[in-house]
Amino acid sequence: MPKVKVNNVTVNYELTGRGDVLVLTHGLGGSIESWTYQVPAFAERHQVLAWDMRGFGASDKPHQAYTRSTFAADLSALLKALDIERAHILGHSLGGLVVQQFALDYPGQTRSLIVVDSSSEIKEQYMAGWERQAQAVEEKGFQALGFDPSFTYAPDFVKNHLDQIQQWRQEQAQNDPRCYAAAARVAGRQLLEDPLTPKLQAIRCPALIICGAEDRMTPPGGSVIMSRAIPGAKLQIIPGAGHAVTREKPGELNRAVLDFLATVP
Repeated sequence: MPKVKVNNVTVNYELTGRGDVLVLTHGLGGSIESWTYQVPAFAERHQVLAWDMRGFGASDKPHQAYTRSTFAADLSALLKALDIERAHILGHSLGGLVVQQFALDYPGQTRSLIVVDSSSEIKEQYMAGWERQAQAVEEKGFQALGFDPSFTYAPDFVKNHLDQIQQWRQEQAQNDPRCYAAAARVAGRQLLEDPLTPKLQAIRCPALIICGAEDRMTPPGGSVIMSRAIPGAKLQIIPGAGHAVTREKPGELNRAVLDFLATVP
């Protein structure tokens, strides 16, 4: 896959298809490979840009604080490097935080915004667990997380796809533990100390918020908050999906995204 230097880091990316550009921004521990079920479907109507954020996949992995603004600035620079003036911006989970920040910081580059299984704020009582998880991964690696797929996936999906889930977990374990921990720690702390919710009213582009109905990690209530905070935003809750709606219900997700994009001027 091609790579380009932006903001002093080498970023791995993939461009597929033709048409208006749709950017895919993965979640914590993800990569370009997170979009296996999306790229072929989206590329039938759009040029799809999937990229590895710094610290993940095949992009550089500097050991530093990974803020929303840092990731957003990387994406802005990547678009400029590829001569892409404006794009539809989609992000999942941590990527959802990044694309919200991107739409705020770079409205001129944002044609539309799609946030999947994410949030715009966090309650303080959840921060202790977030910090414990980050520290455990940092010190002991990904085996410290244990194996509880029910927190990420809907119960029926776990029952029928356990082998596939274990394979995805092995892929996640290939991440750099220090980068993973740094991104998790900073994301949680920023949501607590600098929540996105009160800023979202400034977003003026078309927006779609999507969440799995059984998402325990970023419950649907958070998606309702985002949809109400962003003027004119649409909300779609997908039944039978947890936090990994991109993998649990790819058909439903893809249709929701493509139907929405068809309405964007």
